[in-house]
Amino acid sequence: MEANFNRVKKLVYNGTEYVKAYAGYTQIWSKPPSFVAKPLPRNRKPDIIDGVTAKWTIDGITPNKTYQISITGVRSGIMRVSQTTLGNSDLRIAGVSGGLASASINVTSPNGIIYVTMSDVYTGTPELTIN
Repeated sequence: MEANFNRVKKLVYNGTEYVKAYAGYTQIWSKPPSFVAKPLPRNRKPDIIDGVTAKWTIDGITPNKTYQISITGVRSGIMRVSQTTLGNSDLRIAGVSGGLASASINVTSPNGIIYVTMSDVYTGTPELTIN
C-alpha cells in the first residue's frame, strides 16, 4: 500500500482522529502544529517591575527566526538584559549607561521571558521592542 501524506492536516479513520501515523516503527506522518503568531511587542511597558528588575512575558513569537530585541527609556543604568526559554543563547547585554540596549537572538521557542536588571540609580521606564 502506498500513501501520500503531504499537506495532510487531519487524519481520520473509522471516526477516530489521529495525531501520528506509523509504518512499522517508522513515523510517516504527524499532525502539524496549530501555531498562530501574535504581533511583536513595540514600545511595550514591563508586565512587572520588582525593585530594579523589569520582566516581560513573551508569547506567540514565530520560532526559528532571528529577531532584534531593544530596550529603551532607561537612563543611568541597564546592568543586564537576559532571557529564558526564547532562545538557546544569552543576549550578551550588560553595562549599558545610555538609553538603548539592543541585541539579536535566534528564537527557538514561541514563549519566554525577558528580564532587565537596572542599577539602583536608574531613571525612566524601560520599553521593549522586538522586530
